[in-house]
Amino acid sequence: MIANYYTLRHIAVQLNQQLKGWIVREVFSQNKNELILAFEAPSARTVQPTRAYLIVRCEPSENCLFLMESFARAKRNSIDLFPQIIGLTVGSVSIHSADRQIALAIESGVRLLIQMFGSRANVLLVHDNNEVSDSFLRSREIVGQTHSERVDRESVADKESFLRQLRGLAEMPIGVALKKFFPFFGGILLTELFHRAGIARSETVDHLSDDEILRLFLEGGAMIEELRSTCLPRIYYEGANALEFSIIDLHHCRQYEKREFDSLSEAIRTYLGTTKSFDRAAREKARIQQGLNKELERVTRTLEKISHEAESADRAGEYERMGELLKAHLHELGKGMAEAIVENILDGSNELVTVPLDKNLTPAKNADRYFERAKKSRIAMDEKKKQKTRLTQEQSVLMTALGKLETLSSSDELDAFLEEHREMMHSLGLAKAAHSKKAKEEDVPFRVFRVAGDFVVWAGKNGENNDLLSTRYTKSKDLWFHARAVGGSHVVLKFGSGKGEISKHAIDEAAGIAAYYSKMKSSKLVPVSVCEGKYVRKPKGAPAGTVTIEREKVIFVEPRLPMN
Repeated sequence: MIANYYTLRHIAVQLNQQLKGWIVREVFSQNKNELILAFEAPSARTVQPTRAYLIVRCEPSENCLFLMESFARAKRNSIDLFPQIIGLTVGSVSIHSADRQIALAIESGVRLLIQMFGSRANVLLVHDNNEVSDSFLRSREIVGQTHSERVDRESVADKESFLRQLRGLAEMPIGVALKKFFPFFGGILLTELFHRAGIARSETVDHLSDDEILRLFLEGGAMIEELRSTCLPRIYYEGANALEFSIIDLHHCRQYEKREFDSLSEAIRTYLGTTKSFDRAAREKARIQQGLNKELERVTRTLEKISHEAESADRAGEYERMGELLKAHLHELGKGMAEAIVENILDGSNELVTVPLDKNLTPAKNADRYFERAKKSRIAMDEKKKQKTRLTQEQSVLMTALGKLETLSSSDELDAFLEEHREMMHSLGLAKAAHSKKAKEEDVPFRVFRVAGDFVVWAGKNGENNDLLSTRYTKSKDLWFHARAVGGSHVVLKFGSGKGEISKHAIDEAAGIAAYYSKMKSSKLVPVSVCEGKYVRKPKGAPAGTVTIEREKVIFVEPRLPMN
């Protein structure tokens, strides 16, 4: 939900409050699909930061943007972008009323448009005549084009219209149907809506009572109001796994541990770090989601086509009527006629009816041809009905699978999902190749080492990563290390990850890693604090990477990494 419309709406408000009047100092990229915009306050400040960095990630599997007070630009493999706006002032920041697009209005009549459009995410520079003059991604195909805005689509009909329009989608799963009325919700919020309304997502519209449909309308409207007026960022955890990010209370996640944040940007950064958004599991999940969504779109298009054909192609009765009329008037007709104009004696109206004929056939053969057409039409319609039933079932299965997939947050959960849906994954060409133990180790968002006894050691990469390691990935019996009284990585030796008991050699090697990734790296001996994981605690509101420990022991080791 970090790129949900309502989350972006609150981000736009906060960006407007902080960046309005600030100067664009740098725009650069040093990672694929990631753009960094550096802003500077218009005058020196003594209390508030004078710099702010807006990180925009256009990864197809994870669109997001957030602010940071500091950012270390790489000395190499970094490229400057959007030179036209360097030194210009931000006039305002706003979000489009109908789309996930944030606009930074900059002096000289240009806008920087941050588009969180999934696989089409991008950042564009647009002039007041709507011409795109620069683009972060796909510039060759976009620059010079005219930018067009989407029309508003957030409004929900009144309850009578909602009931009437939803009833018109009789055999469609309610989870699919509601996307037409709540286009900004996405999977997580739709799950929450069904939970609050007490309705199964897999139900079809025609199985719901009027009261249930109106309950969805009322709960959905209340959620929209809450999403627009409330921004209390929180992350729901199951153990070390981040299950969901949200700006409102998710009733269907109340059984999980919850961590609340004062800062929206901090919450997004933490969620990205916890879920390892760019690791193999996330990419695998995104690949499967893309494949399932593609199949769901195909099934839905086919169903719509069948429904349309059912309205216009059921000609069996008409063909049969024409055949009966020809039989009744055979004595009046002859071979070579292009059409027959006969009285309708079948319904007693005696109105004249025109029946097209094949001039090469006798009237009797023409009648037989119409009877054959009627037979084929009935067979075709029966096949269409069977196909519609089968496709409706497939649509329901795909919707259920996508809903479940959206809740997964770890490699183990994803593996279980793939095993559960193995047959469907193979039929759609989405089955994954087996991954080795080494590949799974590489999924961990920390530096990974092995020490004596084959025990696993994890080392943090920065302040936020240290927080993640110490607060979410450290178990009570793990051993925690940190170079004493200086800045450095948090290091954790995982209890039970190797053979037998943890040896002194393994402890010394883990401590050496903590010394190596500290500001005393160049010293011959470094004092390193060590304690069990259950004695490590992060005080509320403490800066990133800051923890308190109890029952520590101090050992002196040489800063170095294990040989392997």
